[in-house]
Amino acid sequence: MLHVYLSPHLDDAALSCGGTIFRQTQAGQPVLVVNIFAGAPDYDQLSAFATEKHAVWGNHEDVMATRRTDDRAALAVLGADVAYWEYFDAIYRVDGERVLYGGESSIFGDVDPVERELQEELVARVDAVLEQAGDARCYAPLGIGHHVDHLVVRDVGLSLADRGRWVEFYEDFPYVWRLARGMGASGKGAPSEGVDDVQLASPLPSDLQGLGNWASSVRSIDVELKIAAVACYASQIADLFDSEGAMAEAVREYSRMAGGDCDAERFWRL
Repeated sequence: MLHVYLSPHLDDAALSCGGTIFRQTQAGQPVLVVNIFAGAPDYDQLSAFATEKHAVWGNHEDVMATRRTDDRAALAVLGADVAYWEYFDAIYRVDGERVLYGGESSIFGDVDPVERELQEELVARVDAVLEQAGDARCYAPLGIGHHVDHLVVRDVGLSLADRGRWVEFYEDFPYVWRLARGMGASGKGAPSEGVDDVQLASPLPSDLQGLGNWASSVRSIDVELKIAAVACYASQIADLFDSEGAMAEAVREYSRMAGGDCDAERFWRL
C-alpha cells in the first residue's frame, strides 16, 4: 500500500504527520509526500508581503531552493519519497497584476474565487497519482487555522473522497496547537497557561461539521524522532516557533494533547 500525503507547503507533512510517516516507512510501507505549493517565483517581482516573509526566513538568494533542501533533509529522516509540484505559495500568487494574498489577514481569510480552476487541476493531478499507484491512501489537511493554501488542498481531499478515494485528514500543526493554546492561527497573542486546561477534543473546523459523520483515530509516534525531522526546517523555525527549543516543546505538547496517555497524531475521516 502506498501512502500519499498532500502537503500544501514544504514542511506541512512532517509538522503534522511526521511520526505517522516514520511508522509507515519503518513497517516497509512506501510513503510519497507531494509538496504542492513548491514552485519558485520571479524573485524580482515580489509583493511587499512576500518580501517581508523572505526577511523572516533569512533572505536566502533562492528561498524555495533553500526550503526544498530543508524538506529533503527532513523527509530523509522520515524515510519518505517526495515530489515537488511547481505551483506557487499563496504569498506569490497573482491574478494579472492583482496580488491575491497580500498580508496576514488575507492568508488566513477566504480563498479567492479565482482559485477554483487551480483546485480542479489539483484534483485531477492527485487522482492520477492515486490511480497509477493502485492501492493507495491519501492524506490531506483539515484546514485548521484557515490558511488559504491548506483550505485549497483540504477541498482537493474532499473532492477525492467524493470520488470514492480513501482520504484521511490530518490536524494542521502548529495551527491546531496554537488555537488550542488560546493563540491566534498566525501565532499572535499570548498562550493560555497550563496544557492540562487545553481542550483538543473537537478541533474540526465549523464548515466541515455539517458534511456528515466524522470519526477520529490516533496513531502513537516516536515524538523525539519527529522533533529531529522538524528541526531540519532551519529556514522556518524562527517564523513558526521563535526557536528550536520552543518547537520541540510545542511538538511534545501537541502530541500529548492528541494522544492523552501516549504521544500521538490524530486523523479524521468522513
